[in-house]
Amino acid sequence: MGSAKKLAAAVLGATLVASASLASAAITTTFGEAAPSSNIIVSHDALSLGSANAWFNDGPSNNGNRLVSESFTVPSGPDYNLDKISMRLDQTLASSFTSPSGISVDLYEVSSPLTNPVLGTLIAGQVGTMQPDTSTATAGTYFTFDMDSGVTLEAGKSYAYVLGMDNPDAGYKILRLNIPDTAGDGARAWQNTNGGGWVNTSATYTYYIQGTPVPEPAMGGLLLIGLGMLGRRVRRA
Repeated sequence: MGSAKKLAAAVLGATLVASASLASAAITTTFGEAAPSSNIIVSHDALSLGSANAWFNDGPSNNGNRLVSESFTVPSGPDYNLDKISMRLDQTLASSFTSPSGISVDLYEVSSPLTNPVLGTLIAGQVGTMQPDTSTATAGTYFTFDMDSGVTLEAGKSYAYVLGMDNPDAGYKILRLNIPDTAGDGARAWQNTNGGGWVNTSATYTYYIQGTPVPEPAMGGLLLIGLGMLGRRVRRA
């Protein structure tokens, strides 16, 4: 392999390793938040609260479990680094919601918001521990997943995040999530109860996706740097 190809392969390999490491890092969950007001990529927050849908791990005695998912489409414009996902609680948490719960947030790229979320391409999986303070986890407030960096959302593409509770031996856990009356534009809520398959709810959760635009690469500067590095390598050969 030539020097230029070796250099390109090394840079690409380092980038992929770094991205994979970041994409699997831990998330932080915060309860009792107000609706986000900055760095919003896409959201759906209707004035009418509509109904609710439960995300739960009803264990260990009942062995019930429900995964929930929300799909969305990134608007045209820049690509974004995913920073946070927020959802609104429809019901105040009971005081029995005390012990820590292991959670996961998986992100899939899908062909459209109406596509079964897990039939897409898994691009990131992050895990964390959720232990809400029930004095702040009240109806109408938001809980926020503070995602680690390293996940890029591309303009015009559709994605779905899947929420799971990963500790079957934990005590009773349930979160009632707000669903407005109508589906959002380019978004759709999904659920999967006890492994029975994904169901399109024909509605949309109240959610916010936050992030920061990916800087446009300075192509001229990168080209000059690359040519300079190749020149040094040729002189040393």
